[in-house]
Amino acid sequence: MSDGDDVSPYLRIADGLRTRIAAGEFQPGDRLPSLADLRREHGYSTAVGQSAYRVLEQDGLVVARQGRGYFVRSPEPPPVLVRRQRVAPGEGSPTEATLARQGVAGTWRHESQPRAADDRIAARLEIRPGDPVMHTSYVYLADGEPTQLAESWEPMAVTGGS
Repeated sequence: MSDGDDVSPYLRIADGLRTRIAAGEFQPGDRLPSLADLRREHGYSTAVGQSAYRVLEQDGLVVARQGRGYFVRSPEPPPVLVRRQRVAPGEGSPTEATLARQGVAGTWRHESQPRAADDRIAARLEIRPGDPVMHTSYVYLADGEPTQLAESWEPMAVTGGS
C-alpha cells in the first residue's frame, strides 16, 4: 500500500502491522499492541485500531482472544477436535436425541457417492490423491426444516466393507 493520504488510517495501520509480522518482529503466538497502544502511537480512535485488526483477522494473520488482545496466528492449521454427544443405547443418533429432548423432531437426509480423493481430502485423511473415498452429504432437519449441512469423507480402505 502507498503511504498516501488517500488510504484509510485503519488500512495503513493494518499494513504496518502486516509488515512487522512479515519481518519477524512479531512471531506466531506473540501478543500484538493493544488498541490503546495503537491509539497512542497513531493518534486515531480505538475503532480505527479495531478495524485494522479485523482486516488482519480476515487475512488469517491475527487471532483475537476475548479479554486478552490480539495475537499473531500460527501458520499451522489448528488441530481437529472431534466431540461426539453421547446417548443411551436405543436413543438413536445423538442429534436426534438432543432435539427430541427439546421437543423437536430431528431427522436427516443424506446422499453418498464413491469418489477419488483430491489433494485437499487426501492430505486431510493422510491418504494418496486418487485413493477411493466415500463422500456423504447430509442435510439435518428440525421439524422438517433444514438446520445444518455436513459432509463426510471416509477412506474406502478403512470403511469400504462396512
